[in-house]
Amino acid sequence: MRRIWKKIAIGSVVSVVAIAGGCGRKLPKNVSPDLEVAKSLRAELAAGGGEAESGDSPSATAATPTGWATLSGVFKVTGDRPSAASLASTRIRACVRPAGSRF
Repeated sequence: MRRIWKKIAIGSVVSVVAIAGGCGRKLPKNVSPDLEVAKSLRAELAAGGGEAESGDSPSATAATPTGWATLSGVFKVTGDRPSAASLASTRIRACVRPAGSRF
């Protein structure tokens, strides 16, 4: 019984240390923002800027879904078809039934 509690205690300590330590992702030390790019983005947003991409206009309406859809298509592959490998089912015990037995 003591062994079980000892294993549980050790496992708990290891888990807490792993969680507290985290993955430790390394980041570069000298990361700094590009202030010129930030200023230009702020100015563009303040002016109501940015070009609307096609389909992003406020007057565009989204289609209302009506249920399920069916997709169809064809895969076209070039080249010869690979030959089918035979399966030796006599080596798999689940596939072999004893002589005279019925399923």
